[in-house]
Amino acid sequence: MIVLLQKVSNAVDWLITRLVFLLIIALIIVISLQIVSRIFFSAFSWTEELSRYLLVWSTFLGASMAYKRKSHIAVTFAADLLRGLAKTITRWIVNLLTVAFLAVAIYYSVKMISLQVFQVSPALGISMSHVYISLPLGFTAMFIHALSMMAEELFPGREVRS
Repeated sequence: MIVLLQKVSNAVDWLITRLVFLLIIALIIVISLQIVSRIFFSAFSWTEELSRYLLVWSTFLGASMAYKRKSHIAVTFAADLLRGLAKTITRWIVNLLTVAFLAVAIYYSVKMISLQVFQVSPALGISMSHVYISLPLGFTAMFIHALSMMAEELFPGREVRS
């Protein structure tokens, strides 16, 4: 079960890494198009809005990449002073609180999407639910990574290399 959870976490991270790469490339292209169109023509009305939505998507998916790599900002001063069982218990409490927060975040972000279905973006004319779906996707990826990390701490030595 632990190996399966780690493999799923690694697969999700592999997919999201490539997706974020494509989103950032698209963001660069759209912003470059906006700059060129402002200089030589009249600006396209949709580029600013699309770049904003690409940034939202890359932010929430990129947050899961950072979480997987343990790159998020953390206040670890007190935890670093602990040793042995106290440190392990502290990490478990932090992980449990993280999983609980992510579960609540997933629930409410899905609810928010249902409220945004009929709201349409002004320039692109797409449903805002297409933009907001990045929230539960990012939170779900972080949730999977958090469960995998908890399993790694509970059963050390059974890690699957990414």
